[in-house]
Amino acid sequence: MTDNKTLKLREMKFKERKRIFNNGGRNYEIYNLLAPEAFCPNLIRIGRLGDGGKWICNPFALLNLNHKYVMYSLGLNNEISFEMELINLTNYSCNHIAIDIVCFFIEDF
Repeated sequence: MTDNKTLKLREMKFKERKRIFNNGGRNYEIYNLLAPEAFCPNLIRIGRLGDGGKWICNPFALLNLNHKYVMYSLGLNNEISFEMELINLTNYSCNHIAIDIVCFFIEDF
């Protein structure tokens, strides 16, 4: 069963994808506008549309873990919208390790 937080976020993201599609988004963005077929009632895409976003199954379930967890991000290409949105959705409850060939730092991460 899909929880209310995921439904609200899914609706917001759907409106964003629809807006970009209706405004004549570039052809290569079409794959980012479509939702994948997967068995997950709480499947949601977070991060910006385009290269930065990722599909994830129920990010809010991470709030219910009774142990620390680590999120690894590889190959960021200076695009951290997925990581930042996941960190915000989970109330900064995860440890995050980001690895990229390009070096940059984010304060208070």
